[in-house]
Amino acid sequence: MKRGFFFKINSKPFYDKLKRLHLVNGFLVFTIILCGFFLITPFFEEAYPSLRYAIKHFHYFIGALILLMILFYLPKIKSHLQIMQTGKFKVILVLVLLLSMIISGFTLGFLAKPFPVLGKIALIVHDTTFFILVPYILYHAATKILFLKKQKVEETNKELKA
Repeated sequence: MKRGFFFKINSKPFYDKLKRLHLVNGFLVFTIILCGFFLITPFFEEAYPSLRYAIKHFHYFIGALILLMILFYLPKIKSHLQIMQTGKFKVILVLVLLLSMIISGFTLGFLAKPFPVLGKIALIVHDTTFFILVPYILYHAATKILFLKKQKVEETNKELKA
């Protein structure tokens, strides 16, 4: 059986692959948020400057992985939107916010020193998208976990009745 980058190819229906993609993406998003908090904490910046440098580059790496996941996901977005009953606008909004966060992060990481004005604009965009996206991601994760638990209980009850 062929293996893909994040899942086995042609082994499960699209919905199961989407759940696995959510799990991997959730882990990456949690990791990048944690790194971001370490990067903006003044105590951590003063206490561990060399570790901060490593975390900053790890933060860039995780951002690049998230961008790659988005690029691999884009061809499947039509299938994803077809299985959704509601919330299609939210998927597009989250993708736009994620891409704006990644683009502004790239600008902060690589273009802020040569172009200080661009760096200031990118910081405002990065912070704004952060404060919009992170609460939504936490809400989405909590509701998704509760939904999956409820779905599993219903499946277990159906199996017990059968």
